[in-house]
Amino acid sequence: MPILCIAGMIGSGKDTAAEYISKKYGYKIVDYASILREICKKEGLEVTRDNLQNLRLKYGNTFLAEEVVKRIKKSGEKKIILTPMRRSEDYEIPRREFGDQVKLILIESDAKERFDRLKKRGRENDPKDFKEFERQEKRENEIFNFDKTFSYADFTVKNNGSIDEMKKNIDKVMRDENV
Repeated sequence: MPILCIAGMIGSGKDTAAEYISKKYGYKIVDYASILREICKKEGLEVTRDNLQNLRLKYGNTFLAEEVVKRIKKSGEKKIILTPMRRSEDYEIPRREFGDQVKLILIESDAKERFDRLKKRGRENDPKDFKEFERQEKRENEIFNFDKTFSYADFTVKNNGSIDEMKKNIDKVMRDENV
């Protein structure tokens, strides 16, 4: 059972990459953020970036990955994408459970490119200017320690160009690595 983990900074193209792999290669997406949103709603909290981050702090660093492992086992799916990898535990716990079947793909994009994408997508909680973007990114890195998580990457996909270019880069990983 291949399990692909998708990681990257905000606006790097993680969701686009996961959706593409899902559609083209038949992988089922298990979205960590969706699980957090479910919990947020159950607790009667507004679904904001801060509340989602605070839930992780409230429940500890392993609860989300442990929940994902349970869902994978129940699903019966043969090909799974886990996204987005934030904390190192999000990767380490499934890796401990499923071993070498777990591979991490890091989606990389320049900060300016990522900020421009966020402006275009226009989600309510996205930063309004580049300074806010940098503050948010700094805070997330302090909370999640992305450097450690990203150090587990088996593959890196550059995403500074068009969606079609990113898809070609993903296809190369999928083909060359027989994923």
